[in-house]
Amino acid sequence: MLHFRQWSVNAARGSRWTAGVALAAALLWSVQAFAAPGVGNDSAPRGKNDVSSQPARSVSGDPAQIDDVVAGGPAPTAILAITPVPAKVGSYPPGTSIVGNELRAEVGGFRAWFEVQLSNWDPNGDNVPPLKFYQIKMDCIGDGLTKGFMNGKGAPLATPVIPCTADAAGDTLCRGIFGESWAKCEGCGSPPVFTCKAGYLDKSGVNRPGDNWCAPDGCDAGDVGTCINCNYNYFSVYSATRTDGHIKYYGGTLVLDIPAGAKGKYVVDLNQDETFLAGTCVWCDVPSAEENGFVVNIIAGQCCFGLGTPDEGCVDGVLRSECDAQPGPFVFTPGERCPPDGPDCGRFLGACCDTLGGQCQDGTFQADCQGSHGEWTSGATCDEVACVGACCDRLTGQCEDDVAPGACQGSQRVWTRGTACRETACVASTGACCDYAPFGRCTDGAILSDCQCATCIWGKLQTCAEIDCEGPLGACCDTLAGRCADGLLESLCSGSHRVWTGRVTCSEGVCVADPGACCNHDPFGACTDGVTMPECTCDTCTWHKLQACGDIDCAQSSIPTISGWGLGIMSLLLLTGAKIYFGRSKPTRRSIGSLA
Repeated sequence: MLHFRQWSVNAARGSRWTAGVALAAALLWSVQAFAAPGVGNDSAPRGKNDVSSQPARSVSGDPAQIDDVVAGGPAPTAILAITPVPAKVGSYPPGTSIVGNELRAEVGGFRAWFEVQLSNWDPNGDNVPPLKFYQIKMDCIGDGLTKGFMNGKGAPLATPVIPCTADAAGDTLCRGIFGESWAKCEGCGSPPVFTCKAGYLDKSGVNRPGDNWCAPDGCDAGDVGTCINCNYNYFSVYSATRTDGHIKYYGGTLVLDIPAGAKGKYVVDLNQDETFLAGTCVWCDVPSAEENGFVVNIIAGQCCFGLGTPDEGCVDGVLRSECDAQPGPFVFTPGERCPPDGPDCGRFLGACCDTLGGQCQDGTFQADCQGSHGEWTSGATCDEVACVGACCDRLTGQCEDDVAPGACQGSQRVWTRGTACRETACVASTGACCDYAPFGRCTDGAILSDCQCATCIWGKLQTCAEIDCEGPLGACCDTLAGRCADGLLESLCSGSHRVWTGRVTCSEGVCVADPGACCNHDPFGACTDGVTMPECTCDTCTWHKLQACGDIDCAQSSIPTISGWGLGIMSLLLLTGAKIYFGRSKPTRRSIGSLA
């Protein structure tokens, strides 16, 4: 909804211009064509309603332009915001996320970065309205209850206090800590106390050229008022009118420390009275459609502890770190509350079924019931769930009790949890049974077990009128042996060397064995062309289907020869034999009548 205010010619204008804007006016507007009206009382807020703080602001701006909107002119489109961004140094704690203008985390104790953003003031790209100046002021105080740095349930948010020196080394220190080369050291008070400035912008437009509001030409004036309190005020005066490139423009950085004791939501709005855009004159406000602050949400939630033990209980409104201190096992759920305002803790324990074996275990966590066979039921006991059931085979009509679902697989099997076969209608599917031999007889309403002959085919849920039962029987030719068999189904004529011809007999077809080369590897053997496999059956023969002797290597075995060792042994045997034979002694012949 758009909010408008009735404007008076003598409307008060002064308090909106903070010290930063006054500085810009002193530096720039005195030498440029910015002319303030000569009438009016400058002691009251300018151009804003006194409305309750909301994260998304309502339309505001120059009264003439607001009157134009009321009269049906184009509605304001500009958006001014301070938005959380990823950490520029290090990283946020695990589980931290950014959702719109909200920084969500489960714990505190870290540094966070935010950016001032401007966008969509000239969606038509025609430089109407012309824009030259912006001021965005944060309201860190709020109402102290629901808004501001202190409105959470824990320790308040704070800007970092990092001592530094008033020289180049001090700037270098701040740039390293904050992660941007235009961060700097600043002195506040009298005498000045120097600390790293937790709010800063890139006035030159050089350090961050891509989306910087001061790029590419730089701003004639620009700074962040940080010395008075945490209500930081960002302002810049562009050197010319600022063209809208239809992106979110960077207008500055805010650094906050989220304390370890932070808890709950911290809603930080913009100061609506002192946040605005201006054109080429001091009072030429460019109306804004939204002025959005930011939210830091250190998420509290429900802590279920002592699960499955006598110490089981629940506490809400605690952080994860506080839940960790409770008796285990515990589970923290962000954003939830304990019963009756939230879900029961019993949901974290349940029954775990083994879908393969059918066993069940009570009081298990889902994480402990994992694997391909685990089935977990939240908040249930094994008495309340059924891990087994009836398994029906729709082909045979047979049913089996107490079967786990993992053991009842297949497209023809149906598993019913927690039932017995007597409670289940398990009827075998019927179909057409066609017996192709000898005359193609077909029977309707047959079950699979009644259609088991070698020439039978069963068509599930089909009728004889839907199938061809006059064939297909045929002749099966074995091309290796040249043998043929009649009256076979094609499925029974398998193999690379078998050829099936439907609706013919062996007498009607030609079944000739494939010829080939027959190689006889005998030392005195040879190779013969055009021989069938049955004709090539000798012990030393090899048959090569559909090949010629010229295509193969038909090597014959060599004639056995005697090696050197064989000759040596043979020689020894011959010598031994000769010695035995010729070495036998013969009787000595004596002369008759000789004297002894």
